[in-house]
Amino acid sequence: MQIYIVIFFILGIAILLPLSIHWDERRIRYDIAARGGQFLEKHWDAWSPGEDRTYHVRFKDIDGNERTATCRTSLLSGVFWADMEVFRSPRDTSTIIALKNENQRLQKELEQTRKEQP
Repeated sequence: MQIYIVIFFILGIAILLPLSIHWDERRIRYDIAARGGQFLEKHWDAWSPGEDRTYHVRFKDIDGNERTATCRTSLLSGVFWADMEVFRSPRDTSTIIALKNENQRLQKELEQTRKEQP
């Protein structure tokens, strides 16, 4: 009789753990999308303390910044974010300089066009 309880317990964990991880990912994806971002990847921290599961997540925010963050979630709680950092910004300095140069060129061209019109 006790062996059946152990087998039932092991099967329950084997079924519920993958399901809960899948539901966690859906919750995390929804939270990021609700803020205008785009989910990229997650890694489960199996050895984190507490009742909630901890994930290390990489995503793009609404401004296009690629961010890394730690979040905690469980079936009955929301998504709680911590340790959020900008991993990669979409604009590097060479792009900004090129855009400023292009802007100056277009402004000069616009001024010249306005002078030529009667």
